[in-house]
Amino acid sequence: MNNQTALLVIDVQHAFTHKSWGERNNHQVDDATAAFGLKDHHNRYYDPEIVHQLSVATLHDEFATIVTTSEMLAW
Repeated sequence: MNNQTALLVIDVQHAFTHKSWGERNNHQVDDATAAFGLKDHHNRYYDPEIVHQLSVATLHDEFATIVTTSEMLAW
């Protein structure tokens, strides 16, 4: 990318998964995803496993059904 390029990400997930529209079909495979460690605005470091678990918790029941690889393969 050059300095004239922009990346625009629009999150429309919530609009497509409103609970009044019925069961969602978004599955997040917990044990097949990863996260990077990161620092917050206070320069505190968060371990990748903590970042992953909090990210999954944020998605759980609101934006996705959290499953394991075994559960997904059996589906």
